[in-house]
Amino acid sequence: MRSSSYAVVVGAFLAFGIFSPDTLASDPVPVEPVPDISEPGPSIFQQIDFEWSYTAEVLGNVYGGLSRGTDYLDLLEISMAVEGDAFLPWTGGQFLVRVHGTHGGSISRRVGDLQGLSNIEAPRGWRLFEAWFQQSLAAEKVSLLVGRYDVNSEFDSIESAQLFLNSSHGVGPEFGLSGLVGPSIFPFTTTAVRASYRPVSGIQIKGAVADGFAGMLDWEGTADDFLVATEIEVRSGRLPISFAAGYWSYSPWGMGRRGRGAYAYVERDAIEIGDQGRELAFFARIGQAAGRVSPVDSYLGFGMVWRNLRPGGADELGIALALAGRAPLQDEFAASEVPEAVLELTYKWPLRPWLMIQPDFQWIFNPGALPGVSSSLVVGGRFEFAF
Repeated sequence: MRSSSYAVVVGAFLAFGIFSPDTLASDPVPVEPVPDISEPGPSIFQQIDFEWSYTAEVLGNVYGGLSRGTDYLDLLEISMAVEGDAFLPWTGGQFLVRVHGTHGGSISRRVGDLQGLSNIEAPRGWRLFEAWFQQSLAAEKVSLLVGRYDVNSEFDSIESAQLFLNSSHGVGPEFGLSGLVGPSIFPFTTTAVRASYRPVSGIQIKGAVADGFAGMLDWEGTADDFLVATEIEVRSGRLPISFAAGYWSYSPWGMGRRGRGAYAYVERDAIEIGDQGRELAFFARIGQAAGRVSPVDSYLGFGMVWRNLRPGGADELGIALALAGRAPLQDEFAASEVPEAVLELTYKWPLRPWLMIQPDFQWIFNPGALPGVSSSLVVGGRFEFAF
């Protein structure tokens, strides 16, 4: 009501000035339109991005391993992202909160494998997975993040390898299995600080410091118990090729252990095949761990992904191999000199924009890299609802 009154007063004043006797004989004075200051701006609710997805798997060990049987695994993910522009006096800020609910179940306990046959396998329960604030600076060349953080969301993450169910293609096992319960990745995360810098286009340097005991709220650690991770990523501007190398290290634990490791990967994406929109991507990764901090001390993995095989479809067909060598963490632990090898064949088919199915086959040779466990075959599939 007040803004409307202001507009009436301003209009009357302009009208009197224009049509006064002093101005009638001269050229009319141009008048700028009065802005409509009564229209409200976007509310904070319009700045919120709310998403949820439900992923479920039915996987069965049909041959070999420790025992035959079928398991049901699932993951409900709810996330909310808020742009800081909605209520902060500056730009470039972002908040994110992500919650996970998992059903439980374990196909690995039936096989006895080392690497993890499902990347959504986790204990039953609800967990706050991520809750952080990120600020971009210097024309988005610099980014700072603080809060509960999934290190694997930006470190040791290969885009085309995300198709596969095996955990080793999401994060290398020598890194993902390190620490007491793993670093700050799925399913247990912890508080971290992350900094990222892009000196030029195509190069990104990242570093993170996280609590060294993810998911262990009752651990009586010290201020020196932390994980440091660094990575440099280079993307070619002429060819769709990316290369990354990373290094991670744990501070000395209360039990006197110190661990460290390094990894590197290369990814070739979007090679066009024919004239029907088909594409081919491939990747390779190598990793090494030292300090008796991980059950895996060496890893080699590679795979290929074909996309858009069906006309007008967004389907994906992939085949990948993961080789993991077991580290002897205990003197009485007789690790095999032959690594565990997992060959995976999978096909992702979107039935609807919100519904996806994915049959999957995994052959596990030398499960656990231990003598006496027979090779195994796991058959099953995944379906996902996403909104």
